[in-house]
Amino acid sequence: MIFRWFLALLSLTAATALAQDWVEIALSGAEGQYHNASSQLGASEGWEDTEAGRKYGAANLVDWDFSTTWAEGDPGDGIGQTVWIEIPRDCRAFNIFSGYGKSRGLYLKNNRPKRIKLSCYAGVSPPGYVTEIARCFRALKYPGDLYFDLKDTFGLQSFSFPVAYQDLEDLLHKVQAGSRPSDSLPPDPSCLILRLDIVEVYRGTKWNDACISEVFFGSIYVADDRRPGFAGAKNIRVDPKNEGRILADLPGKKNVVIYSDPGYVLVLAEISPSLRWATVMRMDAGPGAGRRQTEWLLFDIPNGKVVNREFEKATGIPLSGPFFLVQKGGRLVLDVSSIEISLY
Repeated sequence: MIFRWFLALLSLTAATALAQDWVEIALSGAEGQYHNASSQLGASEGWEDTEAGRKYGAANLVDWDFSTTWAEGDPGDGIGQTVWIEIPRDCRAFNIFSGYGKSRGLYLKNNRPKRIKLSCYAGVSPPGYVTEIARCFRALKYPGDLYFDLKDTFGLQSFSFPVAYQDLEDLLHKVQAGSRPSDSLPPDPSCLILRLDIVEVYRGTKWNDACISEVFFGSIYVADDRRPGFAGAKNIRVDPKNEGRILADLPGKKNVVIYSDPGYVLVLAEISPSLRWATVMRMDAGPGAGRRQTEWLLFDIPNGKVVNREFEKATGIPLSGPFFLVQKGGRLVLDVSSIEISLY
């Protein structure tokens, strides 16, 4: 069975690590979203082969959706279970939605990680290190482990990433140099990998499965789309009678106030083609001559919310000046001082 093959690979990994300080890490998915887990709920008869396996699979960790979850499938309480996720170039911040994010009820009924251990690896995938479901990387570990204590919070938690990307990249160059067979051949696929181990959990009221709904780094920003108050909003505009309000038409309703900022004049600078995001300029509406200070806001249209503070925590990038929405390669990015952050 595929699942047993994966467990065998983990055993081989441990033996290899003891012998040579190298480990072998099998990752599913594609470049930019590699992932895997030591177990998952519903996968006893196959690795993400069943409906339950897909529902609780490790791919849910990187799908930009807080309502889906990875749930470990070990008989215990989740302590000692592991997930692996690719580390992107812009890893200024580490974000985690601990627990089942679909609803507060499911969050409380399942176990949630309370304390986690993070380890970083640099890996390369030599020829032949691939199967139908996974690519295997020979990897070296970055020295030291990092521990984070998580709050029992039904929401996203953000931390500064404590390892400099340049240090991780130096390790990756070392791994690449040691594995390249010939200068005449193309380089083998390589990546940086985060290993997350559950050390301690908050206990669920009904089930004993530990869950994590999302993990991402500073290269993207994921908005909370679980309960949007203004789903389907269109014709977004500043109220011509009150320039401190933003209006939209909703299904069955028109001229709905989706945002109000009394005392300010708002100007819609850009709206994304999907009507998901907008950039807004805000100026003091008070009396007085002279130039007024302009603030730039990132506006989450379906939630009717300015997300500057959340964005800065999740990405490590301050939104202190002009920024722009740009369509790039089928994705929407926010260009902030020439740094591009994907918006989801």
